[in-house]
Amino acid sequence: MLPLVVEAVANVDEVYVQTATTLGATKGQIVRHVLVPGALPAIGEALRVLNGIGWTYVILAEVINAPYGLGALITVAGKRGKVDQIFALVIAILAIGILTDWVIRRINGRLFFWKG
Repeated sequence: MLPLVVEAVANVDEVYVQTATTLGATKGQIVRHVLVPGALPAIGEALRVLNGIGWTYVILAEVINAPYGLGALITVAGKRGKVDQIFALVIAILAIGILTDWVIRRINGRLFFWKG
């Protein structure tokens, strides 16, 4: 996450920083009023991407060594040859992923409406 935040701050248009400096802003004011607001949309998008990666690791951890959870249910269904249950669980995981992605997109759209 930290590299994504650093990249988001580095990608803030230099014109905004120069304008704030020309208007007499201190370094603290530039950070608070220029860099942070300029980087937040990219950070929000990074959170959306990292959410998908996080869900992948959660399911993987459950498949490997958890007595409960969707991943563990997939493992049990696989051992019992219940292909229909495996497909149902995969569809449930897909639905959860799509839903969380949609929620994060909506939140980002409302918070950072000027980014389209």
